[in-house]
Amino acid sequence: MRIASLKYRLQLQGFELPGSVRVIQQEYDDRSARVLDDLADRIETNSTQVTPMSLDSFAHLEQKVLACCAKEEQPEAEAHVRALMTLLRGIDALTASLAEEITMQIDRARVASAD
Repeated sequence: MRIASLKYRLQLQGFELPGSVRVIQQEYDDRSARVLDDLADRIETNSTQVTPMSLDSFAHLEQKVLACCAKEEQPEAEAHVRALMTLLRGIDALTASLAEEITMQIDRARVASAD
């Protein structure tokens, strides 16, 4: 999934996006990187302190992208944007699942060490 996302970022043939959507993708990638950094910090420190991922952040992203696309009149670009949104939705779901699993593992380790 990340490779396909990178192809959109690099604007490879068949992965072209309108400029306004590329800016939104950059914002998403930055947020996703912060979440992954937070997960790495939690693993290193065995901390359950969570910087919560906003549950509506993806919905907000989707609204911004759809608003940008409404201004565009390129059917091909719309297909690429829809594919990107499906891809980012999957990445977002996997990241959220990973965060939940890491938090549960840290909690279990703490309970085991307290016993």
